[in-house]
Amino acid sequence: MQFIYKVKKSHVESWLPLRKKNCRNLLDCITMSILTLLLAILSNVALASGASKSFESGLDAFRSGQLNVAIVEWSAAAMNGNKDALFNLGLLYAKGDGVKQDWMEAKKLFTEAGKAGSELAMFSLAIMYFNGEGVTKDLPMAHVWASLGADLKNETSRKLRDSIEKNMSNQELVFSKKIKQRCIDSSYTDC
Repeated sequence: MQFIYKVKKSHVESWLPLRKKNCRNLLDCITMSILTLLLAILSNVALASGASKSFESGLDAFRSGQLNVAIVEWSAAAMNGNKDALFNLGLLYAKGDGVKQDWMEAKKLFTEAGKAGSELAMFSLAIMYFNGEGVTKDLPMAHVWASLGADLKNETSRKLRDSIEKNMSNQELVFSKKIKQRCIDSSYTDC
């Protein structure tokens, strides 16, 4: 299982006033800074670990046919940014499996999962844009998401990207590559 290490700015800012009061010398300040940073990292590891456990519990429930339990567990994991839970919930909304079919919610969940690095979510977004399922058919956006998945060594995304390129004009291809680069440059926040 993969852990996500993300230090929130608020964790770091919360100790700054304490540091000024309690630092007697440079060594005290460095020690306090390191301890605070470790606490911030460990709290995020615990969240990620909890999300991982919720995801696994949801997967077990799904496999045993308890779809409502799976939805609850995956929703909890998704709230903590678990990309696999986000992807699985997106699939449920896309299919209308255990929930009312909602393409907008599926797209939102796939996008969050894709931005978190889910190759399957990137592929699913590419398919949605390629087929016009839940979104307006958009070859450049299909190409963007297929290319991002292909960059993560997803062979199916690579094949889809290559197939899409055959149906695109040079202008669309240039546009798609600009959007992809903007997405990468923004750490997936502007895709």
